[in-house]
Amino acid sequence: MAYLPVFPDMLDTSYSNNAVADTRITISPSRRWIYRVWLDAVDPADREFDDAPRVTLERLPWTGDLEERIEDFDAVGDVVLETESWDEALQLIQRS
Repeated sequence: MAYLPVFPDMLDTSYSNNAVADTRITISPSRRWIYRVWLDAVDPADREFDDAPRVTLERLPWTGDLEERIEDFDAVGDVVLETESWDEALQLIQRS
């Protein structure tokens, strides 16, 4: 199973019972957005749902309060990208 590469300001929010391989929270370089990154197995057959994307990004405006934003994702996180490419997700984060 492949995991996320190291990225500045990433906070591991994975749980031992996560269906996906890895979950991280990161803040965009502009400090305008906070992202939750879901990274699943490379092989679709190893995913909980084989038609699920490998990488999903949820986004919320950054307010400066990390704990509050992490809690908010459960209620209002907007999915802004679903892709097979970590590079595509990383580019979106870096551009925002």
